[in-house]
Amino acid sequence: EPFSGEGSRSLGGLLSGRMTLEEMAAFRQLSESLLGGSPGTALGVTRGEDDALLIRKERRPNLKGAELTGIPVAPPGEPVSRLLEGKKAALVVREDVVGDAEGAEKQALAKLLSGMDLVVVADHTFTETASLAHLFIPLAGWHEMEGTTVNFLGVAQKIARAVHPPKQRKTFYEAVSLWLAAAGCEAPAPEFLAWHAAVKRAVAGLKDASIRDLLPHGVQLGEVKP
Repeated sequence: EPFSGEGSRSLGGLLSGRMTLEEMAAFRQLSESLLGGSPGTALGVTRGEDDALLIRKERRPNLKGAELTGIPVAPPGEPVSRLLEGKKAALVVREDVVGDAEGAEKQALAKLLSGMDLVVVADHTFTETASLAHLFIPLAGWHEMEGTTVNFLGVAQKIARAVHPPKQRKTFYEAVSLWLAAAGCEAPAPEFLAWHAAVKRAVAGLKDASIRDLLPHGVQLGEVKP
């Protein structure tokens, strides 16, 4: 297994606060099964300032969810290239790290990714980062999927699917189910409820919460600092 043991340090997992709890749980299981337990990193992205009412400078809606599922969150402003230094492979989920970067950081990221043995990008659009990948996994967009998120106040809520995605696009948790099954590993069924069950086991405060509880106002998951 190329990423077992010390090999897990050669993999950079760049994750997004746009991912749902179910997608984050799927990364955790993928990592434990095939990637040597590499924890990955959720990227902290900020812009502007809070207005103490509606506008948040934090631009990723589920970073609290990443923390609750045990995924480290990078401090806002930390160069993404620093997270990839010394890596031979990368998995990038729902982030266009190259397209969002500027100047020297953009050049550094392009150089690092271009020099890797394997780059896998999973996103709902074909981004600049995807153009540097060896493998691109087309994902469903937010309006095409079901999932749960935790806002900055620690309230867990369910998002509803507005339309079905095209056949070739899937949620990341569905893609991981198929990935693990193809590798001969155990995995939840490629559907929302199966992965939501995994989330309920992993996130304190959700064990006894029903889907109805998560709509429309959600479930408060203890004290969470804004």
